[in-house]
Order: sequence, then C-alpha cells, then structure tokens
Amino acid sequence: MKGIILFIRRIVLLITIFCVTGAYLQAQNVLKRVGIVYIDSKGWTENQSTTQLTRIELGKLNLYDVVDRYDVEDMLKRNNKKDEACMSKACLLEMGKLLKADYVLSGSLEKFNNKVLVMFREVDVLSGNTTHTVIKDYPDAKIEMQVMIEVALKEMYSIKITDPNKQNLDKKNTMTTAVTNPGDATVSIGGPRFGFAFFTGYTANFMTRPKSQGGHGGYPAMFQFGYQFEKMYLDEGNLQALVEFIPSLSGMDQGLMLPSFTLLNGFRSAHGGWEFALGPTLTWTREAEGYMESGTWHFNNGDGNYNPVNKQLQTRSDTRGSIKTKPGLLLAVGKTFKSGKLNMPLNFYVVPRQNSLQFGVSYGFNAMKSKPSNN
Repeated sequence: MKGIILFIRRIVLLITIFCVTGAYLQAQNVLKRVGIVYIDSKGWTENQSTTQLTRIELGKLNLYDVVDRYDVEDMLKRNNKKDEACMSKACLLEMGKLLKADYVLSGSLEKFNNKVLVMFREVDVLSGNTTHTVIKDYPDAKIEMQVMIEVALKEMYSIKITDPNKQNLDKKNTMTTAVTNPGDATVSIGGPRFGFAFFTGYTANFMTRPKSQGGHGGYPAMFQFGYQFEKMYLDEGNLQALVEFIPSLSGMDQGLMLPSFTLLNGFRSAHGGWEFALGPTLTWTREAEGYMESGTWHFNNGDGNYNPVNKQLQTRSDTRGSIKTKPGLLLAVGKTFKSGKLNMPLNFYVVPRQNSLQFGVSYGFNAMKSKPSNN
C-alpha cells in the first residue's frame, strides 16, 4: 500500500513539473504588445495610411503582437482621444498605458525636394526609456513608401535585408529598379557617348598606310562620338535587361567621318551599376580586290597595269576601292556612376576580328528621365 501511495505521489510530482515547465515556456513565447497610434507624414498621403503601413510592416517581422488598427480606434473613441500629432513621449506613454501595451512606436516620413527622411522611435511604456530608434535619409523621393518603412524598421531591429533591391536604398549610387520605383515601367539612361578607339594588326596598318597607297595616313587611334538609345525590357531582382542602339562617327580628329552602328543586348546590376553587353556592330569601309606582286599592290584602277591572270587575288581595305559593309561582334563591360539624377556611364569594349583587334573606351552622361507605363 505504501508503495502504491509513493508511486502516485511521484506521478503527481512529474505532472506538476511538466505543467509548470509548459506554462513557463508558453509564457516565454508570448509576444509582447506594441501599439502604434500615429505616424506623421509630410508631403505624402494621409497619416492614417502611413500609420497602417507601419503596423503591417512591423507585424511582418514577428517581433511583437501589434495592436490592431480597430482596437486603437476603439480605445481612442472610448477615452475621447484623438490620434493626431501624438509624437511627444508623454502622449506616447499615455496611449501605451491605455492600450495595455509593453511598447509604443511613433515616427515620421517627411518629404522635401528629392529626399525623404524616415524616423522611428520605440518607447518602453513601463520605464519610459527609448529602446530602439532609427533615422534613414533616402535620396530619391520616388521610392515606394512601404519599401522605405520596411527597410527602416529592419535596420532599427538589426534584421538582415536579403532582397538585393532593398539593400542600401539610402545610398546615392543605387540604380532605380521596379521595386524602388514601381511607378516607372521604363527607366532610360541613354545619352551622348564620347571616347577613343584603338586598332592593332591589319586595321592599324590600313589606318597608318600613306594615302598614296590607299591608306588613311593617320594614327591607329581615333576619337569617337555617338549617341546611345536604350530600352529596359526586364527589371527583376538585382538585374536589369537592356537593349541598346548606338550610332556613332569616328575619326573626326583626323579629318575622317567613319560611321558605325551597334546593337547590344546586356544586363546591368541594379546596385553598383555594373553592366555587360554584346551584339553586332556594322562599319563602312572601302575595299578593293587585287594582288601583290614584287611588294606592290595592284588593283583595277584603270591604269592598264592590272593583270589578274594566274594571280592569287585578295581583298583589302583601300580608300580607292568601293564602299563595303564590315560586320563584327562587340563585347562591352562598364559601370554607371550616379550622382543624384546624373548618370555617368564608363564602358570598355573590344571588337575581335580575324587579323586585327579594335578596343576602346567610351564615356557619357545624362539626367535620368523616367516615363510611366502605358500598360
């Protein structure tokens, strides 16, 4: 009988221990309450919209039990309170006690010129101390409000931002994307391009050959001027897909006007502005068919000395010949530097050919203009 009583006592003790432990663990998992009564917004939409967006974004973090909008409105109504301009610590503490919250959060989004200042402050209702605070300065006022609130809250609570489109939105060199600027479907940074082209091999020989021998009598390097027309057709994640059309003129520094047209397809990084592109390029040059004999080039120029019989004919660049189209493949890599709305792309490119190589550098600028989507 004593053994049975002892066994029952042990069972009761174990059950009690399990119940107490379970209750303790459950209490630890209960989220503390935070109340948001008023988020000030200047130059944006109504304050109620800003306040509700902040509640939604804070709730997504799963850090607190965020007091519902309707609970806040009911509390204000029952206590004859208004949610307007409750920004002082005294007002926040009073509202926090009425909501029976552990913490209360306030903040503001102020728009001026092309910048937005975002500030949030969390106050402990019991002690009255400020527990968390953050101030973010966004350079572009077109960034979506909800994105700015999310990024600011995550930084305030030291939560890592994994979305590359939302990292470093307050950095001035951040490129505009569909996430940071959802109101714009297309963003173009096309504009004038300046640079220099350099030649090696066969083309360098043609550029330096005396004019009396069908060359340009110049240097294996020339100035280039053009204009880049650009269209973005894909904007997802950290990459933007682009198609670019670049007509240009070369050789004006040597008294020449050599046209070329380039069509590129490429990708640009939304953060940092790094870009890679490739595509066909077309140039126009003069060529003549002839043969080499005793170190002299002969072609049909009407002087009566042209006799191609039993000769190995070849075609070479010659300013005395006829105009021909010369295709090639251009590969380019570059980076767009950003200062406010001013974009400054710097690109390096190469055009490999069978017996020569063309490479160069180009620089441009433009003030970014965005157009709303018509879709």
